[in-house]
Amino acid sequence: MLGTRCSTAIRTTLLIATLTALVASLLVGCDRANPTSPEAAGIMPVGSGSDDSPDADHDCMPGLPPKLVISSSAFRTFTFRDQWWDPRYDIATPIFEGEHLEFSWIGFAACCGLPAAGYDFAWDDTTGWCQSFDIEETSFAVSPTVGDHSLYVAAISEDGYITRGRIRVDVVEAPLDEYILVVDDWTQWEGIPNRPSDIDRDDFYETLTDGYTRDVVQWDVAGHEGTPPDVETMARASTVIWYAEQDAIALGQVFQEFAGSAYAVLAGYARVGGNIILDGHEVLSTIAGRSYPMTLAASDTLSGPAFVRDHLHIGSADYTGYQANKTVPWNYGYCLYGAVPTGTGVRGTAEIELEPMHIDSVGVGGWPEPGKWWPYTITINPHYTRCGLPAVESLETYCGFCVDAHAMDVYLNFSWAGQPCSMLSLTGTDHGNVCYFGFPLFYMQTDQALANFDKLLPLCGEQKR
Repeated sequence: MLGTRCSTAIRTTLLIATLTALVASLLVGCDRANPTSPEAAGIMPVGSGSDDSPDADHDCMPGLPPKLVISSSAFRTFTFRDQWWDPRYDIATPIFEGEHLEFSWIGFAACCGLPAAGYDFAWDDTTGWCQSFDIEETSFAVSPTVGDHSLYVAAISEDGYITRGRIRVDVVEAPLDEYILVVDDWTQWEGIPNRPSDIDRDDFYETLTDGYTRDVVQWDVAGHEGTPPDVETMARASTVIWYAEQDAIALGQVFQEFAGSAYAVLAGYARVGGNIILDGHEVLSTIAGRSYPMTLAASDTLSGPAFVRDHLHIGSADYTGYQANKTVPWNYGYCLYGAVPTGTGVRGTAEIELEPMHIDSVGVGGWPEPGKWWPYTITINPHYTRCGLPAVESLETYCGFCVDAHAMDVYLNFSWAGQPCSMLSLTGTDHGNVCYFGFPLFYMQTDQALANFDKLLPLCGEQKR
């Protein structure tokens, strides 16, 4: 019995303490230069529960600030629920110089709270912030200069309680002219016989980028603890060549929603005019977070699908799959024997035609010496050593903003014949050019891949020595 009384007393004491702390926290507000209290800002919380209070017609108790949601053209969505933001929002997010930021916000009624009745915001200087609120003040746009900046947004509920949010950015100078950056995002399949080693991949891309006036910098994802290149590294790159395997770690992090950085570094690089050459294995699935077939629409707002649509300019994609039974060729996924140029002109520029590429299935010594991609090579006849690459993407442009660069030269499964498998989008300048390959370039014959890069890199402003 004594124990029951003690437990009850303890629970009562804890409840009183909790309610006291909650009431105290709800009375926190902001002043003119350094927000500290609603009283200092001239904002008096109301809603005592009397008949004339704003919550008189509501069943739940007042006192919870609204849920503040801030959307942006460059960031993922931010959600704030408290009178003060979490300290992690005091840490600046690096972004590229040249970004144009557009913000919008809305305040929803939190559980047992009232909806937003007005908003106020400040950029860098909080003098006067939270002194007046306007229900129409729901957006802000800025092209920030290099350095540290903060957007502050506040939403006040109908009963006077305030939610505050902060978005802090560090704008990094982005000359985009110091080196070619090669990102090796191929780490999970090391050691499998038909997969390239790190040395093999390095040698291949060094061959493709050799002889240019700018240096070549390698970013090995495995050597950077599985992380993508940061803003500071990419800001000095004139062209980024990013190759990725299936379920690529770093590329997945860049576009992973609700985790990691709120800023998708590769999308930011594209927005400020960086050149991108992207290839690999099921790359679109990794970026968009979707299975094949996929369609990108104007309504897509998540960073991954938006990047595919707005910067790769791809509207839909399917892939050939992994079916390896050659007795059913209509369903045979290992069907890409090569990629042939389409000869299509590019909007706003002279006609551009890339070079044909075919897979490297036989070694330099001839059959039966294996090449870089030897699985399912026909071995009955040494004079016929064709085989196919699996899971190759068939692509369609989004609203005609890019052109087909290569079409599939197929093996066995002719239902994919002539389907576009690479896309090219050119600006006519040295900036903002994008080429996407829906297959891993590494498995192509090196001299043929090189012939394509000898045309691609000059289109990105890269010059031979």
